Amino acid sequence: MFALLNPTLSHPVRNGRRARVEPNPLSLLSQEMERLFGDFNSGMAIGNTPYHEAVFSLRKSEDAVTVTAELPGVAADDVEVTTENGQVTIVAKRKLSVPDGFEAHRTERRGFQLSRTFAVPRDYSTENITAHLKDGLFTLTVPRGEKPEPKKITVSAK
Repeated sequence: MFALLNPTLSHPVRNGRRARVEPNPLSLLSQEMERLFGDFNSGMAIGNTPYHEAVFSLRKSEDAVTVTAELPGVAADDVEVTTENGQVTIVAKRKLSVPDGFEAHRTERRGFQLSRTFAVPRDYSTENITAHLKDGLFTLTVPRGEKPEPKKITVSAK
């Protein structure tokens, strides 16, 4: 049978007897900080705004740039996609509410709002972007546009 041991409280053997090792105060402080703040980035509130770290992936092919994100519990109406200056911004919100006639006894799930902005390569078009959300997986597709051709600009003297 395996037992989980706290490495700061292990007992080395000295002269055939187990010796008591005093825990390192910095290790104890570190463990307490981890216990208190360890899940800070995994959904705890920052001020009054819950924070959620979504998992985004970007893939580029010859035909399109595809952005995927895991957005569990987010409705399609709560995702907003905007384009400006060759950048795409995705804003998503998950709202949690208690059904009518009930009150929250214990809530471990949290609502959140997130925003990510991505630069679109010059030879891809933001005009025909498509986006869909199915089973918590968000997919945004930016198709390749016409490749910008270099052109010479004539300078006039006035």
